[in-house]
Amino acid sequence: MKTIYDFVSVGIFVFVAFVYLQRSVKRPPWKDNTFDYVLCAIGCAGGNWLGNEGYDAAAIALLIVTAIYFVVRLQPFRSA
Repeated sequence: MKTIYDFVSVGIFVFVAFVYLQRSVKRPPWKDNTFDYVLCAIGCAGGNWLGNEGYDAAAIALLIVTAIYFVVRLQPFRSA
């Protein structure tokens, strides 16, 4: 982990994975679509790759869009 993009993308991914794992063991299980979590993971990977390749504006935009998508679509702060 050498760049800020590494830290930001891993941070977002860890939060996405934590919410996914937390919701997967709840009873009754959440009705989230697993594909939404996959899109977040792809967004993190893509933003990290773009940042490491020098496409700073695109990387920042993709990481912001990924975070917004996660918050709006999966609503990690809502209660059961």
